Amino acid sequence: MNTPAPIAFFVYNRPAHTRRVLDSLKANPLSIESELFIFADTPREFGAKGVSEVRNIILALDGFKSIKIIVRDHHFGLSKNTIGGLTQLSDSHGRFILVEDDTLVSPFFLEWSNHFLNVLKDEGRVAAIQGGSYPVKLPNENFFVCSGDTSGLCSWKRAWDLFEPNGRKLADEISQKNLIRKFNFDGCFNYFGMLKDQIEGRNDSWSIRFYASILLKNKLTLYPTKSLVRNIGFDGTGTNCTAKTSAFDCSLAESPITFRVGPVEESKYARQQIGGFLRMLNFRIFFDLFIHLRWMTIGKALWKRLQ
Repeated sequence: MNTPAPIAFFVYNRPAHTRRVLDSLKANPLSIESELFIFADTPREFGAKGVSEVRNIILALDGFKSIKIIVRDHHFGLSKNTIGGLTQLSDSHGRFILVEDDTLVSPFFLEWSNHFLNVLKDEGRVAAIQGGSYPVKLPNENFFVCSGDTSGLCSWKRAWDLFEPNGRKLADEISQKNLIRKFNFDGCFNYFGMLKDQIEGRNDSWSIRFYASILLKNKLTLYPTKSLVRNIGFDGTGTNCTAKTSAFDCSLAESPITFRVGPVEESKYARQQIGGFLRMLNFRIFFDLFIHLRWMTIGKALWKRLQ
């Protein structure tokens, strides 16, 4: 299959992020051969800040084989907009490349994504291809791990059809099968708590449900040795993450990633390294949030003294 996979791009109200991400996508040589589907959510109230500026950016866009803009007729929200868009492309094209409005991509991202979408299309154990990686020492070749990252996610209809949107059903099955520790990456990070938060409406995460879905089917995700995406959304502007943190920051690959890959089995070494990062992440997120709240408190005190 030589035709590049369609790109699903999701936008809402962050014009600066949107412009940077689209520029990074256009820097990929395969962009001019790729179909771009832009799913633009509609605000709850007329005149919401940033939405009209984002609309102007995407209406003036060029640099792709074709551009189709799907504007929601009412406010969908992050989860419904993403699930709907990926299901649409999965059904119409059989595969997709996901890029969100806060995900900068390397100039080699589309080459990597399309290569492995072709190579692994019939490998049933693999549910997804991940564009991002972790800022830790990783294997020298691309590797497989059962994980729930969705930054620069690529997948096929056969895998997306495994997605279960009912979070409560997923949580019950994970509990019944005694998979909570495994779901929590061997106790390194509380993903099960995130799933419970989604069930209770405290977050609108589709990605935690995708992770739970593929874990229950014992599927794997392919990761690159160096990150081909960089998330710039942890700056307090996100829908699900409003606190600022630099814990997830990583540099983009500056040269093409090797296409070498080992057996289709989970890398124990990579899982151990990622687990160590996730343990650190628990502390780092808490520390960044503490510093943020501390400076807010100091600022309010100074303001009172100046009045």
